Amino acid sequence: MDRGRLYASGVVVPVLLATSALAVALALYEANWGPGLEMLPWLLVGAVLLGILLARSVLEHWVLHLASLALGFILTLFATAYFAFPEAALSDAVQITVARLDAWFQTVRLGLPSQDALPFSFLLALSLWMAFHFSTWLIYRSGKVWWAVVGPAVALMLTTYYSPEAGNGYILVYAFCALLLIVRVSVQGLTDDWRLARIPHDRTVGEDFIVDAAYIVAAAVVVAWLLPPAALEQKAANLWVRFERPWRLAQQRFTDLFPTTGGQAAAQTTIYGDSLVMGGPVRLAADPLFEVTADEPSRVQGMVYDLYDGRQWWSSASSIALLEPTDYPTVEVFRSREFVEQSVTALQDTRSLLAAPSPKWFSVPVKSEHVGFSPEDGLSELDVYAATARRALAAGEGYQTLSAVSVATKEMLRDAGTRYPDWLSPVYLNLPANLPSRVTELAAAVTEGLDSPYAQAEALEDYLRELDYNTEIAAPPAGRDAVDYFLFDSREGYCNYFASSMVIMARGLGIPARVVAGYAPGPYDAERGSYTLLGSGAHSWPQLFFPGYGWIDFEPTPSQARVARPEPVVEETTSETSPTSDRGRDLDPLMEDPELLGDFGGAVDYQPPVSTPRWPWAVAAGLTAVVASVVGFW
Repeated sequence: MDRGRLYASGVVVPVLLATSALAVALALYEANWGPGLEMLPWLLVGAVLLGILLARSVLEHWVLHLASLALGFILTLFATAYFAFPEAALSDAVQITVARLDAWFQTVRLGLPSQDALPFSFLLALSLWMAFHFSTWLIYRSGKVWWAVVGPAVALMLTTYYSPEAGNGYILVYAFCALLLIVRVSVQGLTDDWRLARIPHDRTVGEDFIVDAAYIVAAAVVVAWLLPPAALEQKAANLWVRFERPWRLAQQRFTDLFPTTGGQAAAQTTIYGDSLVMGGPVRLAADPLFEVTADEPSRVQGMVYDLYDGRQWWSSASSIALLEPTDYPTVEVFRSREFVEQSVTALQDTRSLLAAPSPKWFSVPVKSEHVGFSPEDGLSELDVYAATARRALAAGEGYQTLSAVSVATKEMLRDAGTRYPDWLSPVYLNLPANLPSRVTELAAAVTEGLDSPYAQAEALEDYLRELDYNTEIAAPPAGRDAVDYFLFDSREGYCNYFASSMVIMARGLGIPARVVAGYAPGPYDAERGSYTLLGSGAHSWPQLFFPGYGWIDFEPTPSQARVARPEPVVEETTSETSPTSDRGRDLDPLMEDPELLGDFGGAVDYQPPVSTPRWPWAVAAGLTAVVASVVGFW
């Protein structure tokens, strides 16, 4: 049986394929998303070598693909067992691995979330084995080198997206190898066509071309790396915004299957990300993350969550947009709000933007996840769920924020009533379908005899603050609702449990509520007028909605101080700062007032720091490399 034409030969292609496989494998190994990933370099290089052998076989292609899958399954199973359980005998390790995989399959079949990361390691390794098998096959048997490099590239890009520290350097290696593969296979295909057509040509052109191509590819990679990322271009970013929401939904389902795979496994600097998990123990590093300059210390928010599935929280923010400092609405529609300015300096490279609760404005271009609402005709507002800088902030760089912090008194909130606006989303009252009824029954018992939502909120807060704070806890058992388990079984946990329990109990009473995650303030340095946010200060807390006053913070976690409410103000206030304005307060005069905004002036006057562009140096380096390649060619 004739195997057909081979589109690659020589040692260059196998070396480039093996090197690209190592780049992907080492990036995933450093990301440390699961146990036993030390196996990836061995498996993926093995997949390439086996793929080259199979590509030379004369058997039917489907037989060869099944053979690779079968052998890959066996090798991946043994490799997972060997590297995940290095101290056990291999036979025992294999039995443990098979049992864990079977338990995971049964859990998924029942529609329950899994808590085991081992199946993820096994399926990841097997998927990459097949990805590099087909990459090798496409190059050798079909000559479709562009398709061959796509699959591994997607895996590497996802690794970089979720674990940038692990994947960034390997992108350069993979890009260099992939581009050289494209050049090498394309040139060999061209010379083979010349040979079949009996066209005279220099038989060493392939070797000469690959050397010069290496110069040009290296220059292209350097230029692409140094130029501003395409995601910062408006059109490219707008395109990604369209796909981000479906991607988040797919990610939510993926996390149900593999909840312990979430990104960087080094010392955690936060308890939150795209989701807020109610899991096992947390050990947060006390690394300094941000320095905040403000008149007084306050908690800062980074993310808002409103969808609860029984184990973790997600965000339902309906809009994702790119905002410039001049794009924000200039009104505040809620009563008793005080505008608080903060200057935040990043102490580590980051894109995360933090601000005091209810952020209204950022001085840098951001990607905003938010909910837009119109309390009145012609009046629009943004409820910012999360904001990330469109250009990564290096350590030492900073930005300014403006937030509308509530200064409502207890009396105001107690008299707010229950006439919730029509524009308020019903998502803030949603409860999981399988939430045990005893959770809402407990909420009713704790607040018995109290009619005011604020009084009920205080009662829930008081009740939860009597439970034990503990970061060294076990995750709730599989199939159990985390709030129910916390309230009736463990009765101990950390902030995620306290905040989630108050939100779910409040919703059970008909009070709109949600969870906010961010950081508690560190010690305040009065001389410098600043405080430092530490990784160990990551915190979550509940917000409850009160008609006319908006979202109000509460603190049910006993390790944190209660939220201070101001005493009633007796003297009459001016119309410009009236806390009871129904129409909403125009922010423009506030943002122009230097007494309210201090030195940085506000969104209209502030000019972000100008950084020296890198593109001239990148272009110069690229041109130098191209000239060198041309000189070398001649």
